[in-house]
Amino acid sequence: MDIRRTVLLADANEEFRTLVRKIIDETEEFSVVGSVGDGTEALRLAREEAPDLILMDVVLPGLDGFALADAAHGVGLTLPAVFLSAYGGEGVIARARRCGGSILPKPYGLHHILRRLRAAVCMPETER
Repeated sequence: MDIRRTVLLADANEEFRTLVRKIIDETEEFSVVGSVGDGTEALRLAREEAPDLILMDVVLPGLDGFALADAAHGVGLTLPAVFLSAYGGEGVIARARRCGGSILPKPYGLHHILRRLRAAVCMPETER
């Protein structure tokens, strides 16, 4: 039985999404159910797939990351979000929290992404 948590990736950089998807899918903890470069498409896919969490850039074409999180909540999706951002100021951090998520400021290592995903779904490090 597969007990992996499902992740939706939303980032305009396709090369980045491909790399992150590979890293996530290689774990026994998570699997990627969708990878898109646009916030509007991410919302559509989130409604369709109902992932456990979403990993997204704050800056996206269509809906930006915060608008995407707000729209997801508006249609009844209450999934945790990990926002990726080059802007880590207090305002951005507060906005992410209001959207039910956290900020992972750039630059970061790929191991930081996995750590943040675990935290978003309350998965202790010992469950790895």
